[in-house]
Amino acid sequence: MKGILRVFMLGIAVLVYAFTSCSLQDDGPVFSSRDLEHPDMVMYDADYLLGMAKRQPIFIHAEIIELYQDGLALLESIEFIQKAQDGSISITGSADFGKINTDTNDAKLTGRVIVSNIADDIRVEAEELNWNHAERLLSCPLDKAATVNYSDRYTITGYGFTGDFTSATFEFARVEQGVVLDVE
Repeated sequence: MKGILRVFMLGIAVLVYAFTSCSLQDDGPVFSSRDLEHPDMVMYDADYLLGMAKRQPIFIHAEIIELYQDGLALLESIEFIQKAQDGSISITGSADFGKINTDTNDAKLTGRVIVSNIADDIRVEAEELNWNHAERLLSCPLDKAATVNYSDRYTITGYGFTGDFTSATFEFARVEQGVVLDVE
């Protein structure tokens, strides 16, 4: 009986030591990343219509679309098209990831990004492209390369790309290489 009492007391002493050595103190949030916030809506293999005032909407298909109440949409494996007034396709594109401000329609596309202006026969490829909707500017950060192909005759690769879609003007801060084919 004494042996059982000793084992029981030893067990209680171990439990008391284990519980008193643990701390339940809250040191505040461990993470503060948007990745840990829960979206208001998640859609898989979904279509999304991005409406724009006085412009044709953009039809977006993505493997994952996360919508947040604060006007943010996060997308994965994206394909999009925009049609002209006559119903023909004017813009197509794809990207691995996208972040869209649904209030302003500004967007950041990353991964393998391709945007094609069908009407002007221009294709832009980059690792990151940013769309400023109010100014109708497509741009690439200064430290990221972009390649512009025009009618399969002109190909220019450079850094600091900016494309103004209202005037069809495309510029680079620094050109890395260019190819001009004289095709007649």
